Amino acid sequence: MEVTRIEFADGCVTSAKAAQLHLDSPLEETDMRALATDASLQYRPDFPRPYFRIHRSREYVLQGVLGSTTLRVTLLPLSNDQTLSHITELLTSGGLGDGEPR
Repeated sequence: MEVTRIEFADGCVTSAKAAQLHLDSPLEETDMRALATDASLQYRPDFPRPYFRIHRSREYVLQGVLGSTTLRVTLLPLSNDQTLSHITELLTSGGLGDGEPR
């Protein structure tokens, strides 16, 4: 899985930055669970579009819908400059979307 584009949201509050990550393939449940390693996962498979929210304490919140090619990232005030790079690295080289067992 590759991140093809990152769009930062305008007008965010100063204490947090939000970005939309565009992916080259749809997010699957195994991708979501891999992203949730060492984080809190809220998963709503019963919603019409299966929604998830991943919260890594004091660093970031990821929100998305399974089957979608976009992912919303909110960088929390205590995140650092490498946090977004870490997330994109998880998506691209972390074994997500490659069809390999986890």
